[in-house]
Amino acid sequence: MVRIKLMAGHPSIVIMGLICLAAFAALAVAGPWWAWLLAPLGIGAQLLNEYNLHRYVFHLKPPRRQWAFDLLYQAHYGHHDFPTNTRLFFVPIVLPP
Repeated sequence: MVRIKLMAGHPSIVIMGLICLAAFAALAVAGPWWAWLLAPLGIGAQLLNEYNLHRYVFHLKPPRRQWAFDLLYQAHYGHHDFPTNTRLFFVPIVLPP
């Protein structure tokens, strides 16, 4: 239960959830019926996108430029170095300078 609370309470998840609710509401009010058939396709495409981003971008060789390394570290490498640090579970909404 603690993990679910931690994951669901992260600002990026809350923002994405609100955007999804707004999109579903807009689709229910003004969208054609057949657009609902595209939702599973979009979910599948997003799952493939997440996998490919994680596999082929987040696990690149460490960049030589410090700013690029810092960006990739904050986005993903840090999660592997400190797996219990909750600040590194998700890519930050705004990366610090």
